Amino acid sequence: MTLTLTDLKRPGASLHDVLDGLARLIVENIGRLPDDAVVRIHDIRVSTKKIRSLLRLAASEISVEDRAALVACLQAIKNTFSDSRDEDVMRETLRQILPGKRATEMAEKLGLVPSENTSPLPTASASASAAQLSSLLAAMNLNGLTPEHLAENAASSYRRARRIMSQCKKSRDDDAMHEWRKRVKDVCYHAMAFSAVPPMEEFARPLDALAESLGDYHDLALLGVRAADHKTIAARVNSAKGKVGKRCFNAAKPLFHSPAGKFAKELARLLRQV
Repeated sequence: MTLTLTDLKRPGASLHDVLDGLARLIVENIGRLPDDAVVRIHDIRVSTKKIRSLLRLAASEISVEDRAALVACLQAIKNTFSDSRDEDVMRETLRQILPGKRATEMAEKLGLVPSENTSPLPTASASASAAQLSSLLAAMNLNGLTPEHLAENAASSYRRARRIMSQCKKSRDDDAMHEWRKRVKDVCYHAMAFSAVPPMEEFARPLDALAESLGDYHDLALLGVRAADHKTIAARVNSAKGKVGKRCFNAAKPLFHSPAGKFAKELARLLRQV
């Protein structure tokens, strides 16, 4: 589903439409989970992240209480599907860094072999949270949102991503890298929302690629924790993380070179021209 705000002269209504569409998509994917659980779970989790990011664009129009209720629904939906997704990711990461048979053998040692007696996911709980999310979003009034608000809120996300990037350069801490990934996704989804403005559409593409690379780093970090007691695989994971981390910082340099204040002014200028 596109995140584009189709009418930037009416940003509140446009953002509301996108949020409603994402919420409906979550409800649909939960209902159709048996069709293709892996794809549906991925799409559900991505939709929750997109909603959470886009809510940041409307920060000035959402009360603390309403935001807490929305985030609680999103977290409940995401948590329902976290464990199965993490193990799928670790198995796939193993296959990428080890040749065929060795990946299978290591998966067994790490307890990552899929169980044949997998318990059904508690979709009733997720469905209830998704229904509540839809109701909360439908009741929101974003009519007071202006292009200036959008620019300010997007610049705030950009500032956070830029600050955490600097911290990560110094520490290479896995938790900090994961937090950086989240903030890059915020900036990316905001750029996608502004894709009616050509420079922002162009900006979104390398941001999306950076978020994917940071996702690869996080997947390796998850596997590294699981394989901490296995020296050979731990060494491979650390080597791969080093390469991916270097790729991330090289890709981020041109994307986050501008101070947040300059970014805000340029974005406000672009939005005024629409």
